Amino acid sequence: MGDTLKDLSVLYAKKQPKQVDYITEESPILARIPFEEASHDMFNVYEQLESVSGGAFVEMNGVLPNVSSKSKLERLDLGIMGGISEVGEDTARSFGGAAQYFAKKEAAILKQTGANAEKKIIYDNFLKYALDNGSALKTAATTGKGYSLIAVRFVEGETTGLYSKIGFRQGAMLEATALSGGSVYKDSNGKLVYGLRYKGYFGIQIANPKTVASICNIQSGKLPTETQINDLLAKVRANSKTFLFCSPDVMTLLSGLKINKIQYTNQDKGINTLIMDWNGIPFVTSYNMGEEDFITIS
Repeated sequence: MGDTLKDLSVLYAKKQPKQVDYITEESPILARIPFEEASHDMFNVYEQLESVSGGAFVEMNGVLPNVSSKSKLERLDLGIMGGISEVGEDTARSFGGAAQYFAKKEAAILKQTGANAEKKIIYDNFLKYALDNGSALKTAATTGKGYSLIAVRFVEGETTGLYSKIGFRQGAMLEATALSGGSVYKDSNGKLVYGLRYKGYFGIQIANPKTVASICNIQSGKLPTETQINDLLAKVRANSKTFLFCSPDVMTLLSGLKINKIQYTNQDKGINTLIMDWNGIPFVTSYNMGEEDFITIS
């Protein structure tokens, strides 16, 4: 499997090792996603398997069947994680200079950057893929806002995060570049400001329909059944590389299910925190997942 953002930071972001902690501090799902290096600086080329026929047992001296596989090359452009931070000339001076201002604000900026990136991955990649590929289940709810529970099985070369090493040229996860050579310039309102641009190239690839599925429209009194959660995991062929992603509110709702499939265990890394799993498949909760409008599933 690929490396997490923390692993990549250890390898490539030695000049700015704290960036990854800021980015993932409030984005636990983003912190769990494995990432692989893209085939090219700005995009990834991969094979999408279309069909396969394998071998089989035959009788002694029997004719062996033909075996083959058919695939097509696909290309996925990487996205940009980052943004532009600006500060007024006088404000920067009151902080002792633009560099000091940006350094003081970096933790909060990168924390929110990570949260925004995680939310986009959850809803624009994982949930959208499940809905588009008929891998979304539904509760008995017929109207109103609800929550989603998303199962993802990460597979090397198929369902994975992607990164470009050019984004680590400065020894940081997100390359920080002073705009206008570090001099003041006029912003869109004509105000004199200093600017700093953060930029890194990342992406999410899903190239196997049996790796992402969801249960939608989870509400109080309209919970998924034990069978549905088992079916959800069966849809993604759950194994040790599988996670269940949801809002903490979903965990509160599911705690009402008095069944032995939910287990409380101690986290194996870092702070000794209680987490939950379903038959060994861990839940990862994030406040970047919240209530959603009712999702119609045929």
